Amino acid sequence: MYISKVSIKNFKCINGQLDVDFSIPNGTSGSGLTVFVGDNNTGKSTIFEAIDFVRNGTKKDVEELKNKHASDSDCWVELTFIGDIESVIESYVQQNKKDVLKKLVFIKEGKSYLRIKRETKEMKKVWIWDNNTKSFGDPNGIEGVIKPLFDLDFIWADTNPEDISKFGATTICGRLLTDICKPFQEGEAFEEFRRSHDKVFNDETGGLKSKLRELSVEVENICKNQFGNVDLEFHFEELSIEKFYSNVKIRINDGAKTNMEEKGGGLQRAVALSLLQVYANKIRHNPRSTTKKPFYLFIDEPEICLHPQAQFKLIESLLSLTSDNQIFISTHSPYIVKKSLNGNRNNFQLTRKENDLVTVTKAETTKIFGDKSPTWGEINYFAYALVTIEFHNELYGFLEANKKSELYGLKKTKTWKDARPGKGEEVVSLQTYVRHSIHHPENTLNEPFAEEELKRSIEEMLALL
Repeated sequence: MYISKVSIKNFKCINGQLDVDFSIPNGTSGSGLTVFVGDNNTGKSTIFEAIDFVRNGTKKDVEELKNKHASDSDCWVELTFIGDIESVIESYVQQNKKDVLKKLVFIKEGKSYLRIKRETKEMKKVWIWDNNTKSFGDPNGIEGVIKPLFDLDFIWADTNPEDISKFGATTICGRLLTDICKPFQEGEAFEEFRRSHDKVFNDETGGLKSKLRELSVEVENICKNQFGNVDLEFHFEELSIEKFYSNVKIRINDGAKTNMEEKGGGLQRAVALSLLQVYANKIRHNPRSTTKKPFYLFIDEPEICLHPQAQFKLIESLLSLTSDNQIFISTHSPYIVKKSLNGNRNNFQLTRKENDLVTVTKAETTKIFGDKSPTWGEINYFAYALVTIEFHNELYGFLEANKKSELYGLKKTKTWKDARPGKGEEVVSLQTYVRHSIHHPENTLNEPFAEEELKRSIEEMLALL
């Protein structure tokens, strides 16, 4: 079961309705990766927050979620799921709710869909689309059913890596430990430990309980005077392995063996991201489950605290998980973008904001270079307005290869001095001057081109397409 689309209306910086389609895993590396690229404040993180809102609601003031410039008061987020939805329902939904939810799965063009929605005006309800009535409804108690249906895990740009490494019941580490410890709890070693624990604490003759008897008698006597006869004792509950989780620490030896929270931010974040990858693999290869519980991973600016080579390695690891998992990242890093292109080139979403209106478009829609689009230079240009020599090379080579005569008809305004013996000078277009400068750094006879010239050269070539 995968998220095929999110629809958002008047949520935070999103004014009006925004629909975003996501990449669906198809068994090949990179197919389940969706990459959001764009300037700051163009809605990348907001899209992640909106998805979290559908499943988990919010503890924030509702008014903080509503777009301040919206023409109406509607504020909602809708998720559309696709895939083997009924099997997931059968495996993870409580028995008395399975049939109710299965009836709301509908078929379109041979594929199964489920649509769920949460609105700010009735925060505690989750609405589900009924394809028969063509309307959203609120089946009794369905809100509590949605959460067990799928997991969302987020690493925000301001997430403290220590929080990820904590061993609480809902954390990545906690869930990993719980999964690993299930068979251990059934073994003789833990059973012997449990018996020893009970003897040490609850034995009436020599255990800690016996040492507390005097205290319990004192409390009894006071209670008898005030409330009547009572019997009181201190009893230590049966040992649960989960009670030890809060005392677990990750220790790292990078030359000095210390707890994770004492290491640098880069190493902490690397470990946190590694934990998420391990968790995703555990879910994917869980032998005790015939149906994998949907797991969706969202990473906001994965490049934080990671040098370029570490960014490359991270994306390589994530790409390997996306053959059958969905992973969503938002980034400003050209290195992340470049490495992500090794996956599916159709996975890039460009975010923009103009006149308080957020738009999201697939990078592939430009199709400047046909099946080779989007390129690294192309994404950097349209996402960040970043002019690069790579994009200049791509455009020049494309126009030249496709025999665009217009390239040679551009106004010739620059003089290129050829350093080779007997070649002399040649009047060329700005585009050719920039290209020669890029490809012949050994030639010192010519002035370097300015950033503004690179920008103008690219713009003029784009105008020829």
